[in-house]
Amino acid sequence: MSSETTHRQRSRVATVALVGNPNSGKTSVFNRLTGAHQKVANYPGVTVERVAGRFRLDETTEAEVVDIPGLYSLRASTEDEEVAVGVIEGRIERAPDIIVYVLDADNLERNLFLFSQLSERGIPIVVALTMTDVAEKRGRTIDTAKLAAELGVDVFRVVAHKGVGLRDLTEAIRANLIHPRTPRRGHQEFLQKRVEALRERFARSGVDVETREVERAVEEEGSELRQSVDQIPELKIAIQEAAPEGNLDIAARYDWAAHVAKTVTILSEDNKWSLSDRLDYLLTHRVFGLAIFLAIMLLVFESIYTLSVPISDAIDSGFSWLGEVVGGWLSGTPTLQSLVVDGVITGIGSVMVFLPQILILFFFIAALEGTGYLARASFLMDRLLGWCGLNGRAFVPLLSSFACAIPGIMAARVMPDAKSRLATILIAPLMSCSARLPVYVLFIGAVIEPQFGPFWAGVSLFAMHMVGAIVAIPIVFILNKAVLKTKRLPFVLELPSYQWPKWRDVWLTMYNRGKVFVDTAGRIIFLMTIIVWALLYFPRSDEA
Repeated sequence: MSSETTHRQRSRVATVALVGNPNSGKTSVFNRLTGAHQKVANYPGVTVERVAGRFRLDETTEAEVVDIPGLYSLRASTEDEEVAVGVIEGRIERAPDIIVYVLDADNLERNLFLFSQLSERGIPIVVALTMTDVAEKRGRTIDTAKLAAELGVDVFRVVAHKGVGLRDLTEAIRANLIHPRTPRRGHQEFLQKRVEALRERFARSGVDVETREVERAVEEEGSELRQSVDQIPELKIAIQEAAPEGNLDIAARYDWAAHVAKTVTILSEDNKWSLSDRLDYLLTHRVFGLAIFLAIMLLVFESIYTLSVPISDAIDSGFSWLGEVVGGWLSGTPTLQSLVVDGVITGIGSVMVFLPQILILFFFIAALEGTGYLARASFLMDRLLGWCGLNGRAFVPLLSSFACAIPGIMAARVMPDAKSRLATILIAPLMSCSARLPVYVLFIGAVIEPQFGPFWAGVSLFAMHMVGAIVAIPIVFILNKAVLKTKRLPFVLELPSYQWPKWRDVWLTMYNRGKVFVDTAGRIIFLMTIIVWALLYFPRSDEA
């Protein structure tokens, strides 16, 4: 045992940063690599979660995998993205030894933009190519050998929920820690092409400048050269065409990404977008989409009540039986018997009897997220939330608040400005969190179900949860109009591909959230049960 401990102490720990766009499959890869060996904390000074896990690469090296918040660019615009960039650059914690870049094969061109930025950081990169099955269903096959040649790094096709490609990926991580491969910086060629083409346009209009001055003319709007160029209409238009975002480097990176995506993608003749398009039309429709959303929410809460009650009753009966058995063993010591039976066993039972409701709630949340539906719901809710001064970004924090107000408030960091963030934080506690769920179930079980049956019990549970949301809308409307005076901001959202939930990820979400419930609310419930027992049991008369 001591030799094993010494061996572990001598093991090197390599930091592996898991980086990628949102909805690229990072979480699935992370869960498969680390299993249940995960730790959730916060980065210093911020509310952004640091999710990390470990696995062993070989006898001397252990890998700590850090799941970086998803981002599209190293030019951060939200707190999540600022933390992600800070971790990659080593400003928040030690810079990673290697980056595993999770590349979505179904959105290859957009994902490659971030890769082009990471390739300049001097950190070894290994690419995990995900969503290949989704891309193939849509008639697109990725040539991984060509992609590896274009990027200059190892590329592996990974289907995380099936475990495909993970062994090759871990071997590549280990190999790159010993002999790192340097990614190609291919976008430089496209930058030179854009600069040269723009310089030729300048020359044809009588403006003779050196190559390095062309970039200054584009990016430094206040410079004398730019002011003189703006006086010539055709050159002003040429600059806007060459650099739509006012930056030639960004335009060149997109050129490179488009070139690579076209080079490595093999298209089939079949076009299989029609089913996805029809589903999107239905699920985001003003009327049908809202009706489907409400029906799904009703189904969720109906299922929570219908499925959890028999399980909770069985758990309650089990702890009652255990109390009787243990009580018989301790019949000779009444005080100890009462403490163990009425305090400890009853306390643990009081916690466990609520666990099925929590697990079922998070099962549905994780499953809906895994299918891609929650993104559609955010788009749908943008119309409703826009009326009261927010946008669809607020949907996820508010939905998270149905589980717990604290992560809901923390999730409000995705809001793009301080006022809308504050408005979201103020109404998040109005959502009925999971801590209230057991109270609702007890009330409904005692009052509603005996009179009206289990179906209306589920409807009542749904209605109780909707009251908070219904009240929140006029409150935030008044708050925004009278106090905060927020302006509605445009809402741009990527709709992920439809797919079956990754059941391993769903189970891990249930496990982790159930563990949090037992560790936090469970401790309080158990402690209060012991306190109530003590207050009821003491003081005792001598006769008793």
